[in-house]
Amino acid sequence: MRLRRLAALSAAFALLAAPALADEVWNTEIGRVVYLTDIGDVAVFTYPAANGGTGYVYIEGLGGNYTDRSTHRGYWIEPGSSGACSATLTSPDGVSSRAWGRVTVTFARPAAPSGFTAYRGDCFAEPEAMLVGTPVVGGVK
Repeated sequence: MRLRRLAALSAAFALLAAPALADEVWNTEIGRVVYLTDIGDVAVFTYPAANGGTGYVYIEGLGGNYTDRSTHRGYWIEPGSSGACSATLTSPDGVSSRAWGRVTVTFARPAAPSGFTAYRGDCFAEPEAMLVGTPVVGGVK
């Protein structure tokens, strides 16, 4: 009986230590950023868009990477927003809009959980608008 409890407790701690998709959440000045899913080696994050909808960030090379994070590049898309870009961008999962741009995300530590600093630009412009994410760890804050 005691051995069974110890095994169950060990399994519970192992699950807590392992990062899980959608369990990675960051607080930012615009609201919560959530690691939604992976599409191959592309990580997909969501955030509250200015139009009241959901924005998506696609970060290349980050999908499934929880231990070797550094600086990663990608793009953002805000469906339903009136975009100023001259072309429509469509993501691998079919999200499309004329409101999009480039993004650079730098993690504070190589392993999750970690904070990040992101820079975002509109359309093809260099990313320059900054957003800082603080990880939500150990429950809702």
